[in-house]
Amino acid sequence: MGSSSSKESFKTAINDLITNEQTVASLGDSFWERYWSDPSLTSNDFFTSLTHEQIKEMMNTRSGNLTALCFKLVSRISAAASTACSGENEHVIVLNCVRFLTRLLPFLFESPDWRLLFWTPAHVNEAPDQGSPPALAQVLLDSLTDLLFCPDFTVIPLSNQGGPEKHEDLASLDSSDYIWEAGIGTSKSPGTNKQIDSHRMEIIKLLITCFSESLYVAPGEISGSPNQWLAHFTSPANRHVLPLLTSLLNVVCNYDPVGYGVPYYYAFVGDIREELTESCANLLVIILNFVPYSPQPPGHVTGATPQTEEPLSPAMIIQKETGIANLFLAYLSRLHQQEDLDFIVKGLTKLIANPLRQTQTYLPASVKRIYFTEVLYILIWKFISFNQKFLAHLLRGPVLFDLLVPLLQELLVTRSNPNMIGLLHVGVFILLVLSGDRNFGVRLNKAYSHPVSMDLPRFSGTHADLLFLVFHKIITSGLSRIQPLYDCLLTVLVNVSPYLKSLCMLTCTRLMHLMESFSTTWFLFAKPMNHYLVFYLLEVFNNLIQYQFDGNTGIVYTIVRSKDIFYQLAALSEDSCLSVYPRPRPSHRKPLNSKSEEQKEEEEEEGEGHGAEGGGEEGKEVKANKGPPKHVPEITTIKQVTMEETEYDRPPTSEPNTPTTEVAPNPANQVTFTSSYDLPVKVSGAGATGNKKALRPKPLLPMRDSLARGNRHLMEPTSPSDFKPTPEWVKSWKDKLPLHTVLRLLQVLVPQVEKLCTDNDIKTEKEILEYLKNGTLVGLLPVPHPIIIRKYQSSASTEAWFHTYIWGVVYSRNFHPPIWYETTVKLFIVNKDF
Repeated sequence: MGSSSSKESFKTAINDLITNEQTVASLGDSFWERYWSDPSLTSNDFFTSLTHEQIKEMMNTRSGNLTALCFKLVSRISAAASTACSGENEHVIVLNCVRFLTRLLPFLFESPDWRLLFWTPAHVNEAPDQGSPPALAQVLLDSLTDLLFCPDFTVIPLSNQGGPEKHEDLASLDSSDYIWEAGIGTSKSPGTNKQIDSHRMEIIKLLITCFSESLYVAPGEISGSPNQWLAHFTSPANRHVLPLLTSLLNVVCNYDPVGYGVPYYYAFVGDIREELTESCANLLVIILNFVPYSPQPPGHVTGATPQTEEPLSPAMIIQKETGIANLFLAYLSRLHQQEDLDFIVKGLTKLIANPLRQTQTYLPASVKRIYFTEVLYILIWKFISFNQKFLAHLLRGPVLFDLLVPLLQELLVTRSNPNMIGLLHVGVFILLVLSGDRNFGVRLNKAYSHPVSMDLPRFSGTHADLLFLVFHKIITSGLSRIQPLYDCLLTVLVNVSPYLKSLCMLTCTRLMHLMESFSTTWFLFAKPMNHYLVFYLLEVFNNLIQYQFDGNTGIVYTIVRSKDIFYQLAALSEDSCLSVYPRPRPSHRKPLNSKSEEQKEEEEEEGEGHGAEGGGEEGKEVKANKGPPKHVPEITTIKQVTMEETEYDRPPTSEPNTPTTEVAPNPANQVTFTSSYDLPVKVSGAGATGNKKALRPKPLLPMRDSLARGNRHLMEPTSPSDFKPTPEWVKSWKDKLPLHTVLRLLQVLVPQVEKLCTDNDIKTEKEILEYLKNGTLVGLLPVPHPIIIRKYQSSASTEAWFHTYIWGVVYSRNFHPPIWYETTVKLFIVNKDF
């Protein structure tokens, strides 16, 4: 009865604001206390009792009353912060004011006129001799950050930990003594309880709501409408930046969804820590994603970040030294202590592995499943983008594979889920950054022995095999919307290929399958940038042959067995585009004496999917090689096109004391990839054309499910493209194909293998592989080309995409209560018809 009576009283108070024609700003405290003094009100009550129709009616007809309400709410929160929010009554008042503002702010942000309300001078706690008063938004943000370190309200008092008594004024409190949990910045755990966690979560939700003004700005207007809330919060005006950053990170990295290790423990005990952890992670990515607009994008300052062990300087000096205006990002870029980096890496990888671990238990669903992994991957992305020490620690530490395996599993799962397409992009970009470091490619040679069940054929090999097989699965059985990512996927393979000592036979056949699919004439001539995929695959083969020939007999054998693919590519006629395009739809009828593609794939998986070194079954017969077709010119007549001669790859001078040539960021030597989100990714290196124009590959062709065992083949476009290939266009890139190394290998090995099979009556792959393993091509192949590492570079477009994606994730994860659902956001389209 008491709860119902309280709700009715609250509804009556709301109606008074709507029906009262006189301005209520001058009314006494007895009138206003009704809105925030009731301890029985909950967060949901503010969303059910205060409807969106009532809020909009106040905005339209009672604007004075709504303005007075907002000022009173902020004034009450500020007054509580100035007195250290002492007593239970003050706790109730602050929480209700926080909930009230969480309900109101999205509707105020929706209207451009009402957004200016919080940037008017706030006449709360006036001090006439201190100059002009700060804006209402600044007072609110300063008060909320003070309350996040308020003893007895959001932190345990030091007096309960053997320290001094609590402060009566939060302005004099040293928040570094009140870091929420042990980890970065402190080694002791101050302790917590459900009530304190609940108070933290309420304030964090209001902060996220304050920053959500970005939701109501169209994508094209982002650069001209900087978020003033975030600009103030991430500036030196916020004296709690470092303690708050460490507190949020410690909460996220310390969270353990397993609990006490008891199966099904989460089903019997409520876990408010998960909701708090997710809220902290959401707030972190929102803050870290904010970069004040300036001529220099954030990618240009991270490399200049000084890595010293000196004590942290004042905030203004930190900004100047790092070149980062966002203080949270500046402090994050300076984290360098090994114990701190290890704590962050282990904490994040532990949570990322949760979905995988949840499916690998003997008792179904005995481990709690967390659902905010998207935010965790974004957090990792921010760390590897802005902290080079973190990236180096991740690549050299033992936890690299704790990140890699769950990430690849996540990519497999999300490849066919249209609701998780953004996570697929983030995962690919993470791998793109990692592959830009030599250590990543070298460490992929570690044997893969994780007992993880994936949607892949059974194989025995290395983590490199796992990477290649997952990428093949994504390309051949993913959604058509991910096709613009093919360039990024193949770039990762090119980056790591010079360091891979051995690939299993299954990986070799899958790699050749991609080559066969991408090199068909109908595919090459379908889109203006499709031929670049062939360039990347040829470079993968060249790197494996030139730098890792001894251990990759499987790839050599696969090239010899599939020699016709390369012969046909070398003999490609410039006029063939006129007869091939448009390509007629293929007939579904097959010759009676030919095997189906399904049968061929099954034989490959049965015969090749179980050998660690690529050995097939003993009885598998090897077909006789018939040699190159008559229309293919001899190898001596083919122009020797070196890396320096092509416009596809122009390696610069090698850096001193290093065998790897890394192409430095150069706007004139970049390739721009465009995703379905209009997301360009600049990869410096071997993608620039001679005219130095940015290339924008169009989406590739759609897929269809044509194989019974989960393998898919590329198919022709369902509708004709506007692109019309010409002989001049074919000539512009055909002569630059890096085919010389492969053709030279075929010229040497094909006659030898044919002679071996004929003279010794060899019919099994194992014998041929053994022959190739004992052979050598030293002095027969062209001079090895320089190794080129393509590195990810940030751009304004990628930052805009991440901005939209992050807010999309935060929006979709905050429906209890639905903070923004009843408003119309402009940053992205929300489908409410479900």
